[in-house]
Amino acid sequence: MNNAPQLKKINTNTNITTSIQVKKGFTLVELMMVIGILAGLMAFILPQINKYKKQSDLKTAKLILRQLQPDIENYQSDTGSYPSSLNDLIKQPENAKNWNGPYIANGKLPVDPWGRKYHYSLKSEDSEHSYELFSYGPKGKKATKNEHLSVWDEK
Repeated sequence: MNNAPQLKKINTNTNITTSIQVKKGFTLVELMMVIGILAGLMAFILPQINKYKKQSDLKTAKLILRQLQPDIENYQSDTGSYPSSLNDLIKQPENAKNWNGPYIANGKLPVDPWGRKYHYSLKSEDSEHSYELFSYGPKGKKATKNEHLSVWDEK
């Protein structure tokens, strides 16, 4: 027998794990840079969009005025006189003989792109035109007469 002391085996395989955590996401600086770039693009693009929207609204108003014009002329052709109001194009007035309406397709008076009614009035016989048909335009009633959009305007 061997009386020599026995050595205990020391476990050298200790499970020491070093963990490296990978953070997912953006830093504050990166987010601020992206927001800055987007703000710069919007500052350039939004005025252009508004400009084209205003031009589009003006063209739409003029187009609707020009679409109402034949309706008024058809009314005059059928009844022998111009309507006293745009409502006469939808509902037959009591004094209108040979009325063949409604003269507006969907039976509703259109509104201008700014949500307001178009204005119609008869003119005197010595006027260049028998009636006036117009929109006040984007400024509404605050607009000067020169800013009104008339069916007779060439612009």
